[in-house]
Amino acid sequence: MAIDDITTPFIMDGDFIQPAYLLLGPAIADGLCVLLYNGMKDGVVPWRSNLAWMRLLKSQHQSAFRNATEEEYPGVGTILKAGAGPTGEFTLVKIAEAGHMVIRSQAELLQHIMARWATEKTILLIGH
Repeated sequence: MAIDDITTPFIMDGDFIQPAYLLLGPAIADGLCVLLYNGMKDGVVPWRSNLAWMRLLKSQHQSAFRNATEEEYPGVGTILKAGAGPTGEFTLVKIAEAGHMVIRSQAELLQHIMARWATEKTILLIGH
C-alpha cells in the first residue's frame, strides 16, 4: 500500500481540516475535563497558540480561564486553570524544560502530571 492510498482520500474527504474544536464545548458541558500540556520550548506548536484557542473556546470555563492567574507549578513550569479542584477542569500546563515532544524529553514528569490530574475525571488529554 502506497502512502497516496491513505493520504489522498484523507485530504480529499477534508478530514484534516474539520473544525473539531466545535465538539469540545458540548463535551465539556457534559462533564469532560481538558488538560493541555505544552513544552515552553516548543517551536512547532507554541504554547501561546494553545493559550489563545483555550481562551476563545466557548464553554462554561471560558470566563474563569480568561481571568485566571498563571501560577508556578514547582518542578514543572506554570499552570493556568479554571474549574473545581486544585488542578482545575480546564487546564493548561506549560512545561519549562520541554519542547515539542514532551513525552520524549520529560516522560517521568509527564507521568507525574497525568497521575496528579487524572484522579477520577473524564479527561481529554492534549499534548505533544
